[in-house]
Amino acid sequence: SRGVFLVGRLAGNMLTLTVLQALMVVLLIGEFVVFKTPVTRPILLAMGMLWFELLVLSAAGFLMSSFTSSMVSAFVTTSLFLVGHLSGDIYALAQRSKNAGLKALGTTVYYLLPNLERFNLRPQASYGIAVPGREWMASGLYAVAYAAVLVWMAMAAFKRRDFR
Repeated sequence: SRGVFLVGRLAGNMLTLTVLQALMVVLLIGEFVVFKTPVTRPILLAMGMLWFELLVLSAAGFLMSSFTSSMVSAFVTTSLFLVGHLSGDIYALAQRSKNAGLKALGTTVYYLLPNLERFNLRPQASYGIAVPGREWMASGLYAVAYAAVLVWMAMAAFKRRDFR
């Protein structure tokens, strides 16, 4: 079916990204060894959380490509990366507004867009700050759930698409 096809393509895409990310992790650890820098748990966790960010972005890309052209899909997915990292700032700016409509819009945008900053553990890795297990596990679950909703929406859109 079309839905299985879409899920299979996403799984293949994530497998490719996993292999590429694993190679980059090996190279980075090699650099750490060469420069005699310790590889700490926060560094490994930051590398792992990047996979979840890639999962959400890939699912968003698959949703967009299920009903738009490849150019529009690429633009929207790239924009989602940028806005997803700024969603907390959008929410904070909206809450400062005295306009109730703007506050509501900012809150709606904050809850609809993925909060990609949840997966950004690079600052903690830079300073060696341990992230509680509950926090990174919740972020991973958030990524899987968000990606599942996006894939479900992509399957619904792809099922209705006419290729004639």
